[in-house]
Amino acid sequence: MEDERAEERARKIARRYALMATWIYLLLFPFTVMLAGASCLVFDGLDIPISIGLFTIVMYACIPLSIPICLYLVWFRYMQGRWKDCRFFCLVPTAVFSATAIIDTVFNAIQLCFH
Repeated sequence: MEDERAEERARKIARRYALMATWIYLLLFPFTVMLAGASCLVFDGLDIPISIGLFTIVMYACIPLSIPICLYLVWFRYMQGRWKDCRFFCLVPTAVFSATAIIDTVFNAIQLCFH
């Protein structure tokens, strides 16, 4: 009896996470596409090596690519009844954006130190 309640509660929480993630990421998707498109402007600034510039462009392209992939995985895991996996995939695009921002900040700091 308690197992059924815990399972139902986990299902409701996973559904809530999945719905919130879906709406938030669908609203943010056009802006992440514009951010990825604007990342090619990295070459307009300071003297940036081509390898770092291309790495930056690829990093920013990963943000909008992660959204549809993760939304698919969120709902696929939800339908399978794998509630913890569902909640994990809700946070992946946020982690990708955070990692991109941190790596870009580190690159900028290193570049400012050597120029």
